[in-house]
Amino acid sequence: MARQIVSAILLGDYTADRGTDIENVSYRFGVPTDFTDAEVDTLLAAAGARRKTAADRTGCPVASDFKPRKLEFTRRDGNSLSVVLADKDDAVTVATAVRTAINASGNPVQCVQLVGEKWSDLLLELRTATGAPVAGTPSRSNQGGKQYAHSGKVLYGFDAGGGNTRMMNAKIDTDVVSVAGVTSPPTILDTAWVDCVGDFEENNPCSSKKAKITPRHYLATLLTTGGYQTSEIPVVNGDPADILACGGALADLESIVCLKYKGEKNKRFHLLLP
Repeated sequence: MARQIVSAILLGDYTADRGTDIENVSYRFGVPTDFTDAEVDTLLAAAGARRKTAADRTGCPVASDFKPRKLEFTRRDGNSLSVVLADKDDAVTVATAVRTAINASGNPVQCVQLVGEKWSDLLLELRTATGAPVAGTPSRSNQGGKQYAHSGKVLYGFDAGGGNTRMMNAKIDTDVVSVAGVTSPPTILDTAWVDCVGDFEENNPCSSKKAKITPRHYLATLLTTGGYQTSEIPVVNGDPADILACGGALADLESIVCLKYKGEKNKRFHLLLP
């Protein structure tokens, strides 16, 4: 039997990673085939949402370049469903409540995944500088036949809140390298790298290869003397002010032409639940 799709709307505002509140965020919810209407309403309520009605229509819908963060739940039979997460600081509380609502059906949740929000271009919103883009020095240029990368370990803060952190890798191609082989962030990023990543950690007691987490990051497309290049810049701190500061620093680069953003993706979010 085909899965029924209902339109849901958040009960309150959606808070973007950078701290901006957005009204009237709605989404399509795939109803599990074994759920009654009452169970659907209970599940949506646990997620901070309800069914959308004609009265909820607005003349200023959320821009199509925005995809809200969500929680995905995989059940014992392999089927899955997802709900929009209005505030990432409530991720553990909401995921626990929705899991409880799903488990009441007798087909319990086995895995929970956090999928971060996506913005296709934040340049217009975040840029304060003026003028046409100016071609900068490519970071992907060979230095004596070798491409250098500025890389190291950072202490990354989870979206789950509560001060959870983990050591992770950060890496970006660079054109700045000393005679001794010591690298620095690429010239084209100016000081924006500091606002987003900061200094690398000197100690690395734990491996991060199996973290199953894709850090929140910006994708900056820059005009260079050799054409366009897109660089991925992670945002180490999850505080909205830090995410906004990073985005603002990137948006004001003189070579910037496009600025995408992707929130954190955690494939093992269920390990953080009580």
